[in-house]
Amino acid sequence: MTDTTRTETAEIENPYVEVALTAWDALDAALQDYEPPCRDDPMFTTAERLSPEDHAFCESLCAGCRVLDLCDAYATAADVRMGFWGGHRHTQKGKQPAGRRTLPGPPR
Repeated sequence: MTDTTRTETAEIENPYVEVALTAWDALDAALQDYEPPCRDDPMFTTAERLSPEDHAFCESLCAGCRVLDLCDAYATAADVRMGFWGGHRHTQKGKQPAGRRTLPGPPR
């Protein structure tokens, strides 16, 4: 079997899938010679709610990452619904904005 990318081997019927696979291929290629600071850290792939401190820690690691834009592009194109990708928390509600987190409630 030859070495091919997922985009080349997938039967693509949905243009959104093609965009996500293309974004994945770009991220995967960049990761061939770079190990991001989040690799193997379960905090980045958990479905659990992060504390404000953990969220700030994830954002700080992402801020200095060489593949930040590629990671964010993939997560957005693939509509990732779990984990911390490209500087943003992704949940069932979609991509959450970066920055300070506040609890819902009446204005102070």
